[in-house]
Amino acid sequence: MNEIVHAPHTKYAPTLLHGPLTSSIKSVDRSEKSCMTLLSSKQHQLIIVQKYLSGRADGMEVVGKNSKLAQLYENHSRLQYRLGKQLITQHLRPSSGQRVLDLGCGTGRLATEIAVAVGPTGSVLGVDPNTERIRVAKVESRRRTECPQNISFISGVVHDALPYGKFDAIFSNFVLHWVQDEHMAATVASIEKCLKPGGALCAILTASTGPYSDDLSRLCTGLGEEELTGMRFRSLDFLTRQLSKAGLEVEDAFQDDTEAPFPTAWHYFHFIKAYSEGKVDVDKIPAADLSKFMSSHGIQNLDDKFATRITYLTVVARKPRTNDA
Repeated sequence: MNEIVHAPHTKYAPTLLHGPLTSSIKSVDRSEKSCMTLLSSKQHQLIIVQKYLSGRADGMEVVGKNSKLAQLYENHSRLQYRLGKQLITQHLRPSSGQRVLDLGCGTGRLATEIAVAVGPTGSVLGVDPNTERIRVAKVESRRRTECPQNISFISGVVHDALPYGKFDAIFSNFVLHWVQDEHMAATVASIEKCLKPGGALCAILTASTGPYSDDLSRLCTGLGEEELTGMRFRSLDFLTRQLSKAGLEVEDAFQDDTEAPFPTAWHYFHFIKAYSEGKVDVDKIPAADLSKFMSSHGIQNLDDKFATRITYLTVVARKPRTNDA
């Protein structure tokens, strides 16, 4: 069996990286067995890590074990859901019988909708390094989707071990900004290899989180948002160059910004708490400091309606068809 190498990267955010292959499957639960026929191959197998060890291991700190944070994310990630739905309907356009990988599926809301679209003859695999979000996804998918047998969720860190050439499409909604610069080329190369000829990557990633979150991060921790969370805000040019270098043909790529409304400022603060894995916790900010922050940003009350703006990138890139495809 080949050694599994956990490549060192940012201290705070686990990601999907390129690395040596393994021929073993660590563990599979009943809901995941249905996708093993799809995923198994002689040369590439999926590494499934059901439980994370606390702390750092080989340069990687695993985070996201708190179920309350997972539920907070589920409750407050309305913008991600809205833009992800738009990506599905306008660009992914899943059809019956397709095999789709949801890379960084979170709590699985969009993966289950894709599963309905591909129907019982298709399949969806959702992968996310956050074990608690996957737990929510497994429970909720059985309630949401009409075809629960065609969807599987895997929690764990996946290193270049997904089967090559098996997916008609890869869907990635607000995920690739977590990949560090030094690992982006290898990650995109792995995506290209996992697609069938003619298959497409459809992805949205954050380019800016607006005027509040970085200041809030510094107030809570003394660190800027990128330094604290491991997010990387990139240009459209950087992203399209990486995709082209991996052999993908960019069909559409654009930058846009949108209002991100929340029912109240409290809801926004707790969304930041959820996606930062609890590191930016408004509940721990001294009242005087929080009041000063709110005043400087024109926030009158925590119960007032609230909106920020984010900038995001959308890309659609296709693996060229071969002559016999």
